[in-house]
Amino acid sequence: MESTPPDPAEPQEIHPLAEAGPEDRSAIFTRREVAEFVLDLAGYTEDQPLHHFRLLEPSFGEGGFLLVVVERLLSAYIAQVKPGARSILDLQPAIRAVEVHLGSVEHSRRALLGLMLQRGLSGAESRALLAAWIIEGDFPTGSVSVRHRNTTTKDWSAPFK
Repeated sequence: MESTPPDPAEPQEIHPLAEAGPEDRSAIFTRREVAEFVLDLAGYTEDQPLHHFRLLEPSFGEGGFLLVVVERLLSAYIAQVKPGARSILDLQPAIRAVEVHLGSVEHSRRALLGLMLQRGLSGAESRALLAAWIIEGDFPTGSVSVRHRNTTTKDWSAPFK
């Protein structure tokens, strides 16, 4: 069911957890080795064509798990796709990551931007991927920030279509 898009001129209600501290939002920080183990178990490994996979991270927090995902995605893509055939359009549908806490969203964006620049993506390419991948919102309730391009739907699969 579609909802009406929010009017950007109207002040938007801020989710109660958007500015809450770690204890108030029950934040859990995933250690790198745990993220790597889980991804290995799921078959999300660099020897796979990860740019053809679709990954949903419903609550990415400080981005520890998401950072490992992007590292693997970029490594696999660079190793498997010839330089002349590469396009960020291949990578845009690969990840959707949702987070309600605004500070965590910004922290993760900075970390991911640094990683992508380090791996040779341009600033424009990196920002385009971040815009496609990161959704400011509350996954369980389906509320999405007006800053994400898919604000007219509560269908979380829509960005994957």
